Amino acid sequence: MGIVWDLEILMMIPISNIIEYPNDFDDNYFENHLFKIIRNYLNIEIDVYEIMNHVGYNVGRRENGSVSIYYASDSFDKYILFDTYRGATDQLDIINIGFSCPRNMGVELRKLVRNYYDETCEYNIYYCEGTNPIGYKYKNDFKLFEALNKEKKFKTIEGKRYLFYKEGNMLLQLEG
Repeated sequence: MGIVWDLEILMMIPISNIIEYPNDFDDNYFENHLFKIIRNYLNIEIDVYEIMNHVGYNVGRRENGSVSIYYASDSFDKYILFDTYRGATDQLDIINIGFSCPRNMGVELRKLVRNYYDETCEYNIYYCEGTNPIGYKYKNDFKLFEALNKEKKFKTIEGKRYLFYKEGNMLLQLEG
C-alpha cells in the first residue's frame, strides 16, 4: 500500500551535512551526494554554496538566518525548506530542514530522506514524518504558495525572515 496523503518530513541536522569534503586537508567542498539525489528527485534547484556562505557570514549576528523554501521547477507541491536560525549557544550549526511532496512520490522520498539522515547524522537529534510537521511548526501550508501570496495570507513568526525560491530565482521575501 502506498502513502495516502502528501508527505512532509522535518528533521534537525548540522548544516555541514548538506556538503562533503574530499579530504581532511582541503577546505573546498561539494554538495552531499545523497542530498543531491533527493534534490534531483524532487526537481529542485538549490545552490548549497550560497546557503553555506549565508550561514557562515551570519555567525554571531542577532539576525543569523532565514527560513528559505525552494520549490520544484515544475510545481509548488514539492519543496525543500531550510531554517538556518541558530541559537546563541548552538556550536554544532544545527538547522531544520524539511521536505515535502505529493503522495504519489512519498514512498520513494521517504526512503531517500531516511537514508540521507541515517548516513549523514552521527547523532539522532530530530526526525519526523507525517502529513503536516512543517505546516504545524511554521503555521503555513507552503504548497499553497500562489494562493497565500495572492491573498497576502502568509503567517510569519516574529523575528524570522522568509525567502521563497523557484528555479534559482527569489519569488518573495517576507519579514516576521
